[in-house]
Amino acid sequence: MTTPALSQNILKGKVIDSSENKKLHNSIVALIDLSDTTLYRSWRAGADGGFSISKIPAGKYTLLISYPRMADFLQDLNISDTSNIDLGNISMITEAKLMQEVVVTAGRAIRMRGDTLEYTADSFAVKPGANVQALLKRLPGIEVSRTGAITAQGQEVKKLLVDGDEFFTDDPKFAAQYLRANAVDKVQVFDKKSDMATLTGFDDGKKTKTINIKMKNSAKNGYFGKVSTGANGDGNYEHELMVGAFKGPLKAGVFGIASKSMSRDFSSEVLSRAGGESMDYIEDGVGMMVANKSQSESIGQYNGSGLPSILNGGAHFSNKWGNNNKYELMGNYRLRTHTGDGWGNSTRFTKSTDTLSFLDKDSRSDKSEGFGHNLSGQVSVKLDTFTRMMVKMAGSKGRKEIDRNSATSSANFRNIVVNSSASEENEITDDQSLKSSVTILRDMPKIAGKLNVTFEQEYSDTRSNNRALTENAFFDGVTGEQTRAQSLDRLQASIENYEGYGGRASLTNRFNDKWFTQFEYGLKVRMSESRFNTMNGSNGKYDDRVDSLSNNFDFTSLTQIAGAGINYNTKKWLIGVGSKVFLTGLKQFNLDAGETKKRTFTNLAPYFRASYNFSLTTSLNINYSGATVQPSMEQLQPLRRTANQLVVQEGNPDLVPGFNNNLSLSFNKYNLKKELMLMVSVSGSLNTNVITNATTISEQGRVSRYVNVDGLPGVNAMVNLSKGWRSKGINIGGGFNYSNNGNYNIQNGELFRMYNSNFGINSNIRYDFKEIFNLSFNSNFGFSRGRSELKGAVNSNNFNHSHNFAGSVSLPWKLEIGTDLMGSFNPGNGSFASSVNVVTWNANIQKKFLQSEGLVLKASVNDILNKATGYQRSIDGANWSESNGFVLRRYFMVSLSWNFLGKL
Repeated sequence: MTTPALSQNILKGKVIDSSENKKLHNSIVALIDLSDTTLYRSWRAGADGGFSISKIPAGKYTLLISYPRMADFLQDLNISDTSNIDLGNISMITEAKLMQEVVVTAGRAIRMRGDTLEYTADSFAVKPGANVQALLKRLPGIEVSRTGAITAQGQEVKKLLVDGDEFFTDDPKFAAQYLRANAVDKVQVFDKKSDMATLTGFDDGKKTKTINIKMKNSAKNGYFGKVSTGANGDGNYEHELMVGAFKGPLKAGVFGIASKSMSRDFSSEVLSRAGGESMDYIEDGVGMMVANKSQSESIGQYNGSGLPSILNGGAHFSNKWGNNNKYELMGNYRLRTHTGDGWGNSTRFTKSTDTLSFLDKDSRSDKSEGFGHNLSGQVSVKLDTFTRMMVKMAGSKGRKEIDRNSATSSANFRNIVVNSSASEENEITDDQSLKSSVTILRDMPKIAGKLNVTFEQEYSDTRSNNRALTENAFFDGVTGEQTRAQSLDRLQASIENYEGYGGRASLTNRFNDKWFTQFEYGLKVRMSESRFNTMNGSNGKYDDRVDSLSNNFDFTSLTQIAGAGINYNTKKWLIGVGSKVFLTGLKQFNLDAGETKKRTFTNLAPYFRASYNFSLTTSLNINYSGATVQPSMEQLQPLRRTANQLVVQEGNPDLVPGFNNNLSLSFNKYNLKKELMLMVSVSGSLNTNVITNATTISEQGRVSRYVNVDGLPGVNAMVNLSKGWRSKGINIGGGFNYSNNGNYNIQNGELFRMYNSNFGINSNIRYDFKEIFNLSFNSNFGFSRGRSELKGAVNSNNFNHSHNFAGSVSLPWKLEIGTDLMGSFNPGNGSFASSVNVVTWNANIQKKFLQSEGLVLKASVNDILNKATGYQRSIDGANWSESNGFVLRRYFMVSLSWNFLGKL
């Protein structure tokens, strides 16, 4: 007789507290592969503190065991295919006791601390003088794109903190550009909970992929910065200044950026997210029904065409002091200014009926200037052992002015121009806002709960004057002869003044280690003044009011907010279900007619979410959310608010609320040992009573009216996969995305459906050789199809592809050469007969000086082939459009920059 046998290895043990001899359940047990110092896998100890691991690949490992307030346990192991290792009771030592002894251990490159992945920065070599962005590129599981976007564990990093706090901003691109790599001790990657979830302990499902940069102790008492200047002698320039200083928990700094080039624009990409401005608002479901949002967040940014001259600057200060950081203070100031002028043109084809279609053309030029100031801050004080109070404030003030000249024309299916318009406009907007909140958080240990009380205030005032001189002409659609002319000289003056006050209280209870509940109640009142007056002008005076194009309203709303939710939370599962209910009373007073209208409505916002963690690196998530959508007052008001007789928008007082349903499913998996990452997501939506436009198109122009129609289901899917070989310096990745969305359109009384399908494939490969040579290649292929039920419409297909090659090489004498080549290809199709193919090539050479290599002289040329273009085109069902605009073509730039770092 014979008996088959299968041998396998096993590693087991039991984690206990050496001082109290108690079992440490849920301890983190991790194996680090010493062949490449990456994490092989991690587990959680059971309720009795025990763990048992089998089927471990043969090799040399370090066993790491972590538990809160305990010193890490480390032991090297040599595991074979038949190893049977029983470590017995593993005694953990408290950090307090360990401080009484002197223990020296070797650092590890990567380790898990709870749900946080931690990299030791000095274990990953970078060039002298390199910044944090260069360091992140070397870390397994983290990728940095050519534009500076950061992904970690397959997800985009939305926040980058310095020692747990914002520094100027939480935008990853800012700190990664300016912080020096040799000042970093640890890089931590984790999913940051929302501010409300952090305060209350009730997981609301909102998480943000975050990187925290822990500075070395030596850098916490020092200064760092960058000074850079560049120009080409032809009016283009790039100047930067950033100086920061750390002294323990105190952080301070100033920065300034002046730019007139297209190679780097911090104005809207990075600095739109200034630190300290994010505030949790009491949501009441009313929103835009009552007031237009303040424009202060963007009023200092450039929104015209062409190339602007931009100046951005700011200052930051933050500090913590007292026992257990009893006091915390943070403040930020930001200034944004711009001036610029440019041009653009577009062509749009609209199919209306079988025998009615229009080709619209417009050209424009504009000149714009503006500025914006933002001041924000927060103070946190621990009032007693169980109570903390936080006060936040953010204020802004800005102004923008734009002069615009435009000309439009519309031709019918016979290719005969049926109307045209030429206008000169001057628009000036002034905006100011003030937001503040006070939050008191109270721990209630007797009921295992937390009480959170928040009061908030909002104020904004936006004033705009638009002067327009317009010449309209109308023509016979058969003969082309002019039938009518119209001259308009009008001023449209608007004032949007808004005040809001609210309060909310929430109570979170923990019944046991698995069940959590939260109840909340709040009140919010909104008061808004809307003034919109259109005046006819004569001899430079505007005193003839056009009643049909003017309105003056006061709005007041009072909303009661009630919500409840329950969470089930284990090592593997997180399930949450709940809903919010908004009961609103709205009063609208028409100052012109002396009429008051009252309206009450109820908004619902149910949710369900579930996630299952197969391991610390593998998870499955399901989310559903629903929300009532109320029509805005702009959509309800039965009046015309435009001076353009060719394009008229009407309101509809008979609109009813809609409801949005959204469902998503996602799966994420990453294996640091194999450097393999997979992310899959599928989402769908189905909306009812969607508000859309019913448009009547004729040779006299367009008149649109808001109406309700049911929505069409939409679906989106995406798969991304990446694989790396760190020892070889190779990383490859790719994926695909698909979307199919549709909507109902109403044109000239005909209801029809329009669908748009998009399918895309992307791939990338990157190779790095010891910080000496690197190259990357990315490709994207896209296919779209537009379908329309409109009679006579022809379905349209569009195919495009783009490719990017970039590389750099380090040479002797501290020289470095870099280049990138980008190609965009749009073949002709049924809507566009011609192909549009654009190839742009950039290159640079730089020389580093000083022992630290912190001084860099750089010469670069952008668009060597002089082929850059601002052309774009798109297809929407049976309709298509194309546009062109100013773009800066071939130009040179010489710059000198100095990165510095020192001790205070």
